Amino acid sequence: MRILVNSAITTMGGGVQKSVEFVRASMAENRGHQFFYVLSEAVARNLEGVVRVDPSAHVVVSHKPSHPIRGRATRTMLRETERRFAPDAVYTVFGPTYTTFRAPHLLGFAVPWITHPNRWAWDTIRHPLARARFWAWCRYVTFWTQFADHWVLETEVAADGLARVLGVSRERMHVVPNVPGALYEGGASMNGALPGTEKRDAADYNVLVFSHWYPHKNLEILPAVAAHTRRMDPSRRYRFFLTFDRSLPAWANIHEEARRLGVEEQVTNLGPVLVHDGPRLYASSDAVFLPTVLEVYTATYPEAMACRKPIVTTDLPFARDICGDAALYAGPNDAEASARRLVDLAGDAKLQDELVRRGTERLRRAKTRQETFHMVIDALEQTVRTRASGRER
Repeated sequence: MRILVNSAITTMGGGVQKSVEFVRASMAENRGHQFFYVLSEAVARNLEGVVRVDPSAHVVVSHKPSHPIRGRATRTMLRETERRFAPDAVYTVFGPTYTTFRAPHLLGFAVPWITHPNRWAWDTIRHPLARARFWAWCRYVTFWTQFADHWVLETEVAADGLARVLGVSRERMHVVPNVPGALYEGGASMNGALPGTEKRDAADYNVLVFSHWYPHKNLEILPAVAAHTRRMDPSRRYRFFLTFDRSLPAWANIHEEARRLGVEEQVTNLGPVLVHDGPRLYASSDAVFLPTVLEVYTATYPEAMACRKPIVTTDLPFARDICGDAALYAGPNDAEASARRLVDLAGDAKLQDELVRRGTERLRRAKTRQETFHMVIDALEQTVRTRASGRER
């Protein structure tokens, strides 16, 4: 089967890592299929440290297809690439694509605002005008998401939600869980601390907040959490390391709030971290903290488990579904409770070891990378069969 792999819209966060992993897996275990890749610049850049893609088997696009004007060239490139490669199927790692394909199309989707939003997530968008714009964006995304034959999602709740929103049969939704990438096999590389994370004192406690910025990630809570940790446990210095674009207004807001609370030195933004540096970043950390209030799935949870790092996160169903008893939980948007969990963790070596053990056990029972890759290929084959059978789209 000839498969066109589309990661044009994937420019940041866990989507880049998942795209990189799929390309790597498709080159190593292709089952005799032939692949052609449309890559975003971010995916292409991160592939450089992982695998070499044949120049004749890929193109790199500069703009996301979602942009009405700048994305026009990308949308044209996608259609032209389909015409030239003549695939039997198209797999969009994450969509929407903001265009249509002639070939049977399997669309990956991971926008929880569409599939299963909650009130805590909407509370992160406070300005009425911003809420109206975001609501319009959700409708725009939903409109373009319908243009596929089948869809692939990472959790059952997301698959149920998308089938309901689109009004299509649940049978057209495929659930393929996320797993740590190949870089995380055997845990994190201990080849020195990532620059900027070096400890200056034995009392330093490094807390990794490995996430791009989105409103629902709730990263604005971090200065308050840092201030509470300093009050609760003055014997340690809790250092929070973020990993998103420092040019975003959100960072200026977080930095200013940290300065106002007197914890500016405790909240550091390293900027985006390349995929191949991920294990080293985990190795530089003592714990992982995610205050997110909405997810389909975040790779940070299983990566932290693979790297043997304890987790503190939000007490919501998506987090418990993934982490189970391998994390400590605090209520949504509760900075004081989050700080208390981190302080409890830092002061209890047995608790740290037990959370790591539980995380390792959960990973042992989870799907392997090879299994999830083949699940996507099976979904593609089913998508082709459905189209060939003449069933109504």
